[in-house]
Amino acid sequence: MTLLALGSVSACGGPALTPGFESVDPQERTTALLEAARAQDRGAISELIERLWSSDPAERMLASAALRRLTGQDFGYRHFDPETVRDRAAEQWRRWWLSQQERAQGRARPIAANP
Repeated sequence: MTLLALGSVSACGGPALTPGFESVDPQERTTALLEAARAQDRGAISELIERLWSSDPAERMLASAALRRLTGQDFGYRHFDPETVRDRAAEQWRRWWLSQQERAQGRARPIAANP
């Protein structure tokens, strides 16, 4: 629900944006996050995980919501937690995604969502 509401706001007014996770424009990064969630783009999972370390709380919130929507996981990540707490949860995300990639290549077993 949050993604849809924020998507409506960012889509109103102003020139069209070319979304990009690495853009210097925060609005373009937000657009990329919203688009990845809307399109259910599993190819964006790595970028979404990296956004969990963003200094922008809105980016962290959108990335976390998109990851939950795409994977059904959350690893206890909350965009408003203190940085050390967020870092631990974000690192769980990173390890989980790496295990999923290795599993897809037949090299490892998946890490449980709640170890």
